[in-house]
Amino acid sequence: MSSFFVPDLLPRPEGGATEVPAIVSADGELSYADMWGRIHAIAGLLRGTGVAPGDHVGLFFLRSAEYVTSLVATWLVGAVAVPVDPEFPVERTDAIIRAANPRLVLHAGTAAHRDQEVTPSRWRDVSDLSQGNPLAGGLPSHEALQPAGWPREGGAGRPALILFTSGSTGTPKGVVLHHGGLHNRLEWGHAQYGFEDSDRVLHKASIAFDASVHEIFSPLIAGGTLVIAPPGLQFDSLGLVRLMQDAGVTTAHFVPSMLRYVLEEPELAYCTDLRRVFCGGEALDMDRVRTFRATLPDCALFNQYGPTETSVNATFWDCSEPYDGHIAPIGRPIAGVRCHVLDEDLTPVEEGQIGELWIGGAGVGVGYLADERQTEERFRPDPFSAADGRMYRTGDLVRRAAPGYLEFRGRLDDQVKVRGVRVEPEEVAAVVRRHPMVHDAAVVAVPDEDSGARLIGYVAAKRRHAPVVDGMRRVQLPHGLAVATPSPDEALFLYRQIFEQDEYARYGVRIDDDAVVVDIGANIGLFSLWAHQQADNVSLVSVEPNPDTLPYLRANLELHGVRHEVVPVAVTDRSGTAELTSFPELSYLSGLGSQRHREAAELVQSHYESTGAADENVTEQEKASLLLAAENRLQATAHTVPTVTLSGLFDRLGLERVDLLKINAEGAELSILRGLDARHWRAVQQVCLEVERASMVGAEIKAILDGAGFCVHEVNDWSVGADADVTYVYATRAPSPDSAPTAHGAAPRGPDEDAERLLTVRALRAYMTDQLPPAMRPDRFVFLEELPRLPNGKVSRHDLPEAPVPNAVGPARGAELGQEEQLREIWRQALQVDAVHDDDDFIRLGGHSLLALRVSARVREVCGVEVAPHSCLRAQTFAEWRADVARQRRQ
Repeated sequence: MSSFFVPDLLPRPEGGATEVPAIVSADGELSYADMWGRIHAIAGLLRGTGVAPGDHVGLFFLRSAEYVTSLVATWLVGAVAVPVDPEFPVERTDAIIRAANPRLVLHAGTAAHRDQEVTPSRWRDVSDLSQGNPLAGGLPSHEALQPAGWPREGGAGRPALILFTSGSTGTPKGVVLHHGGLHNRLEWGHAQYGFEDSDRVLHKASIAFDASVHEIFSPLIAGGTLVIAPPGLQFDSLGLVRLMQDAGVTTAHFVPSMLRYVLEEPELAYCTDLRRVFCGGEALDMDRVRTFRATLPDCALFNQYGPTETSVNATFWDCSEPYDGHIAPIGRPIAGVRCHVLDEDLTPVEEGQIGELWIGGAGVGVGYLADERQTEERFRPDPFSAADGRMYRTGDLVRRAAPGYLEFRGRLDDQVKVRGVRVEPEEVAAVVRRHPMVHDAAVVAVPDEDSGARLIGYVAAKRRHAPVVDGMRRVQLPHGLAVATPSPDEALFLYRQIFEQDEYARYGVRIDDDAVVVDIGANIGLFSLWAHQQADNVSLVSVEPNPDTLPYLRANLELHGVRHEVVPVAVTDRSGTAELTSFPELSYLSGLGSQRHREAAELVQSHYESTGAADENVTEQEKASLLLAAENRLQATAHTVPTVTLSGLFDRLGLERVDLLKINAEGAELSILRGLDARHWRAVQQVCLEVERASMVGAEIKAILDGAGFCVHEVNDWSVGADADVTYVYATRAPSPDSAPTAHGAAPRGPDEDAERLLTVRALRAYMTDQLPPAMRPDRFVFLEELPRLPNGKVSRHDLPEAPVPNAVGPARGAELGQEEQLREIWRQALQVDAVHDDDDFIRLGGHSLLALRVSARVREVCGVEVAPHSCLRAQTFAEWRADVARQRRQ
């Protein structure tokens, strides 16, 4: 491999196609013979349209065989390839095409771009250049396709590729790389990692990302197979793992943040063909390294480092080398590359010291496209080279360790001073990511007048511990149960009914191991969660017709590992459709029928009259205010929902045994029971149901249950008055005791505290206090479901939400301090706690609707601000509620 021309690294078939395919994708396999046939056909097209050496050729492709063949063909004719990924936002692809101004743009007809309408003459579809047998007349030589006057000798410095990276302003910046640098990296990788023709390398990086270069050419140079991931799969960890299994992938590359997701997939352990995995693009946490080696002990892991400007990789580190630090070293220089660790005077630092990394040697690129100023600033003459070479200023801080490798110590331009202490945000982020409930994290610095800078931590919790899932807030109920709910106080009310009052475990009703439970009117799933906890291996059929509630139900059952099937229908005495009146803020009152709003209002009134009468501390004014607040939340939404009979449901699901049938359908109970045929009653062992209008329908319900052979008990609903006419009915096959015990087949299994706990700001602060000095701890934490990502998998810092305004949620200053302490004292007195902190949750401190009403009344009295009673039930923290009060005051 003495040439510096990248296509010369690729083997050419002799005597027909080889058995090993060159490329495997969703479109099928491509042999080496067919690959070269396409390459030469496209090269002929380029020459025929007048593309000359040095011309820019846009390559507008998804990951595909067409891209690979077009890239090599572009190089064969001496042109410069400009990859443009159709998956990028159109504004970015516009900017790339404008900046590169390609002579021609090749595409495969699978994606459109608006430049095609502006300058259609420069767009060429190459998808039809794959017909015929390319070997029939033999392949022409590379030299035959190259234009006259384009000698191979001295071609190392000829531009080959322009990759656009995000500049500090967010504007794409074109990095021009030459054949010599790419050739050096690929030749070194072939020798260092020992690629063979049996290797199958995964190509999942965007074509506009430098990692795609070694993904594509590592297998092809060795005569192996390139396995191309379909569009969009690069962010699907489970999909990637399954593709690696199915395709027998031996080599893959991940940015560390994506590797974290992949390592959490249980099926990764079955990727037994994996021989080597590369990491790069971000700092690699050693915890991730240890997890990887425990999961795939026979697979090698390598940390690769290198800015795009230095031709993909400049250093590498074998992760099997002993190291006890937190962030994996970036390693040692690859062949042909020199690494200089320099101080501010460009003097080499001593071993063990930290300096800025400058990279020299074969990999240093040409510079930035049409930007002489930036090129001169970052690409400097190399004073340590005897051959008039250049070196690239990385802006990265590294430490030269005694064993000879380099340790990454952050970005020079990312370092900030917090209260006089120099802080590297990525170091802080690495500590946050080690919290056992954290899935991912990023830390950024924002200016602050008092301390110079404030650190903001953006945190994505592991899904089981996330305070928000799929856009839905979760609350932690007593005893650690965390649920997604649109209305925290409603969830607390239902929790007390089901878990504390044992509403469904009276008169001998029990759930044994392996029970099948049908939950009609599942709402957000609290009964289903209760049933899941009562015994082992319980199977739930959770039936809920309300579209406003279904997302919460599905999330709760999934997050708690319930064996379940969700059935989105209403159960009545006929199949068809019905009108459902939904109350999104009081969803448990939702029901069928045109009179549902009136019925719900009557139940609300009865509830507050009965609970108020039972509590002598509730004044008449408070009772009236609570009732008004609840009635204001009965804002209805109408839905047309499918209906099915109970027998139809049994038949659809093949239910031959139902150990407990629970019905809470807000007035539809009788029609549900009427819809169950005699042949199905034999399968039902126990029934629990809430009955509205009990004086009207109770007798017929009892007759149906008596006729089916049940022993029936009936009690009034404790949460409303007798005037509400609501009862609970319990029906069992065996004679029941007269008392109402809480009996279960097995000891109820409470929630696993570690599994159920939600990640909170308080937990993060406590963790950081044990890990870092004060100046390095984030001032604020922002919870996100996931961090925004660039197409190459790195965190998109430009897309992180704006940091909280200090005056809104931070410590109050001046005149604000008095009001802040007043609000804190209002909470403290209402909740009867010793202290209230910014990250305290009203419900976790024992709050409920009556206390929320008293808080709002006290705020109106002390601060002169009208605040809705449910505002402190909805706010996730005291600080968030305080900010809401401040906004109300400004209005």
